[in-house]
Amino acid sequence: MRFADASCEPADVVIYATGYRLRDPYLSSEWADPDDDDLALFLGTMHPARHDLFVVGVSRPTGAFWPIAEVHAQFAAAVLSGRYQPPREPSIRARSRPILGRRAFNPALYGLAVREEIRRGERRARRRQRHG
Repeated sequence: MRFADASCEPADVVIYATGYRLRDPYLSSEWADPDDDDLALFLGTMHPARHDLFVVGVSRPTGAFWPIAEVHAQFAAAVLSGRYQPPREPSIRARSRPILGRRAFNPALYGLAVREEIRRGERRARRRQRHG
């Protein structure tokens, strides 16, 4: 990780709790537009070009926020542990949507959809391990 004073430190994980302010210039403009306060993410959490960059819990639910944060964390853990194999890049890009510029949604149905995708990704990962 490179800091403003140009010093560097190795880091396995960086957690940046911004709330809903996605505009802060903590991400390179290569990954996020600093003038836009939204991000297009796969399943509402993973950057389509960086499978190690996640936004957890930022959403517009019609109900409780915590079930969404929980399923985002489960998805990130599955990806980072190697238990989940993402689909091919064209599918990821096609399924990436703005996380704040969309209509409100039901957290329970959203959670079911993300958990089903985790199961599909786990099957892809097992097939990949079997076939090298």
